[in-house]
Amino acid sequence: MLRFNRARRTVLSDTLRELANLVVAALVLGQFAGGRRSLLLIFGGMTAWVLLVGAALVCAPEGQQMADALIMVYGIILVAWIVVLLDWWGRRKARQSNEHR
Repeated sequence: MLRFNRARRTVLSDTLRELANLVVAALVLGQFAGGRRSLLLIFGGMTAWVLLVGAALVCAPEGQQMADALIMVYGIILVAWIVVLLDWWGRRKARQSNEHR
């Protein structure tokens, strides 16, 4: 097993968190931006995000784990809800405009 010092563990943890966010952006949020939906890609993206964040928490130094994780998780949840709300609102507007024709 590799043994990292505190600085390297911090770098590894931060890199895994950023990688997790890139995976979510590409596989989940990209579905909404591209106009087509694939539940398999969305589920795969969320699963990869959970696994990468879990690996980041395992690698994180002791004092940094919980506060950073909670901030990141709540931030991702907030962004996801905003995207879902905007998508729903756009679809609602499109349905209403099609009904009035």
